[in-house]
Amino acid sequence: MSNVKEGEDKDENKENTVTFEVLQLIKEAQSQHGLKHGDYHRYRGYCSRRLRRLRKSLGIIQSSGTRHRSTFAMKKITNDMVVGSLKAKKDPIRYLYIPLMSAERCWSYAMALKQEANTEPRKRFHLIRKLRKAVIYGQELEKLTNQEPNFCDAKTKLETQAYSAYLSGLYYFETEQWAKASEYLKKAQAIYVKLCGVVVDDETSVWYQQKVDELKPTLRYCAFNIGEQGIKAQDFIDTLKLESNDIEDELLSSKLDQLILQTRERQSATLSEVTWLGKTFAIKQEKIRSFLITYQEYNSVDFKTMNKLEKLLFECRDCIQLLRDANQDKTPLHCYLLYLRLDLTHRRNLFLINNIDNPSDLIRPYEVLLGTLNDMKTLPLRQYFNSEDDIEELLNEINNRSIAFKALRCYSIAKVGKIDWKQAIALLNKSSQYCSEYLESDHKDEALKQQIKELQAKANSEKFNIYANSLIKDTEAVKVDKNQKVKTPVIERLDTYLPETEVTSGYIIMAHFPPQFRPIPNKPLFFDIAHNHLKFPSLETEIANQKSSGLTGLVKGWLWRK
Repeated sequence: MSNVKEGEDKDENKENTVTFEVLQLIKEAQSQHGLKHGDYHRYRGYCSRRLRRLRKSLGIIQSSGTRHRSTFAMKKITNDMVVGSLKAKKDPIRYLYIPLMSAERCWSYAMALKQEANTEPRKRFHLIRKLRKAVIYGQELEKLTNQEPNFCDAKTKLETQAYSAYLSGLYYFETEQWAKASEYLKKAQAIYVKLCGVVVDDETSVWYQQKVDELKPTLRYCAFNIGEQGIKAQDFIDTLKLESNDIEDELLSSKLDQLILQTRERQSATLSEVTWLGKTFAIKQEKIRSFLITYQEYNSVDFKTMNKLEKLLFECRDCIQLLRDANQDKTPLHCYLLYLRLDLTHRRNLFLINNIDNPSDLIRPYEVLLGTLNDMKTLPLRQYFNSEDDIEELLNEINNRSIAFKALRCYSIAKVGKIDWKQAIALLNKSSQYCSEYLESDHKDEALKQQIKELQAKANSEKFNIYANSLIKDTEAVKVDKNQKVKTPVIERLDTYLPETEVTSGYIIMAHFPPQFRPIPNKPLFFDIAHNHLKFPSLETEIANQKSSGLTGLVKGWLWRK
């Protein structure tokens, strides 16, 4: 009997257990009501309307009196309300929705204020108050789900604990209390990692894993500010940005921007002069210092995106314009910035070429690259710099790169296919010559060297392919189909060898019969040349008689019928 009672108690506990999937409900609501496009105001309005409907349906309205003279009386959700609805066989999840939606409303309001705090600093205080309020609602939700042992299942308890810890971590992160922020965010991350390993449903585990990935950059930032990682600020920024490319975290992005500005300011204070081509020149403009620091940072690594190149190129143009406005366009610094602008343009075109597959689309970018290298050669380097060895080394490097890109351009033109095979072979020969010239020269770019080696092998193999294809086409043009019946008679092709199959086939035309008509000359025409030597009688007397008759003769002839 005791075993039967224990089984009945277990069944009752299972029926009275509530499952409340906090993270999945939040993510679905956010994606459906504005946060897919970063519209926090829309999501906040949704949370307010949802709260109003829930309180009205549950009879927990916090205002009393008439519409125009209402008074506010706070009514919190207690554990007795939830347990009572559970015992009354009603849905207790609606009570849990109220603190959850209240926390989400405060959080979305804080994120909206975060977007506006860049232009209005006073809104930052309102932001912190809203985050503190969201933390309070998150703690209320955690207490509701963890107070009664038989009220919620273990998964719900863990999810509410992680949600409350996440909100607390965001609050301390914004108030720059890095140790506490790291503590709470690590707690939330640990819970989500455990849930991701336990949950069988793939869709739910995706939400947990995504949340874990979102927390990693924030935790690294906290650890950096605490001093747990012995790395440089710029290395940390690059690593963090690489990890948080696809994470839309307003708090983290703003903190990163502040860290970047602080790092640039510290570095620009130490950068006062630059040495290039054996000459050292001072830098007084703060904007140019900041640009040169950024260029040096990104020059040490490969550019990952086009946005960085475009941004640096625009900054370089602004620095050049700044010198021109200050009448400093005939200085070594101006020449150096012109070289950097051409170098950035050159890298941008290389980035575009690496993303092109069609050979016909590569011709124009290679021409632009060669034009940029020619512009580098025309810079007045000897006018501002005295180190002849450094200048010659730079010009030799530019010439070598020009030779390499000429080889690539010739190969691209030969591969287009709209030219004659003889021209294609000539272009491939020229490309191979450029490759040999580049490989024999002194070059420093190992990646370009490997590319030119592969190009030379391709050009040589492509020449033989074109030769073979041209020979095949010539033989096909001469070859006559054996089954084709030749309609030209034998008498007109006596110099052509007749195959045995044509003679024995029975279908052979010796000559056309009847013969075809052909044009022949007509009878000759005889001209009377003696006509020019004949003298005819004069008719002047007849003309004079007609003139003398006049009107009388006309009337006479008419009356007398003459």
